[in-house]
Amino acid sequence: MLYLKARGVAKDEDHAVALFQQACDAKNANGCRNLGVTYRDGAGATKPDVAKMLATLASACDYGSGPSCHDLGLRYLDGKDVKKNGKLALSLFEKSCDADSGASCFEAALIYDDHKLVPANPKRAIELYTKGGDDDDVAACTNLGVAYEYGTGVA
Repeated sequence: MLYLKARGVAKDEDHAVALFQQACDAKNANGCRNLGVTYRDGAGATKPDVAKMLATLASACDYGSGPSCHDLGLRYLDGKDVKKNGKLALSLFEKSCDADSGASCFEAALIYDDHKLVPANPKRAIELYTKGGDDDDVAACTNLGVAYEYGTGVA
């Protein structure tokens, strides 16, 4: 990121991309995530490339990058640049939630609450809202409060 953002060094986007690629090749989650972002936005000689962006974000997710799993989950939920796949989105959100992404816990809980993609599971939604709140997601806290107010999914 130092070369990409010129933090303490001269800006050199091509060198940054090469370093991200090297890190990703070494199965470094952050390196793959950063490489995926450069494929999304373009940097230096690297032009935006949706297929490469999706592949590198998937690698980053596989290597443990919760934010990458979350980003992919949103894309599959909305059908942005990929075929819409709510069950895959849910799986990606839960994986990201396990990596302490409160926003992903919230998104997964919404899917269980909505019961359009999967059967309704208020108990699982409460578990996910609780974890999301523990991970500082305000929306998860709000929905958890509403569940307690109306007694939905809570004992």
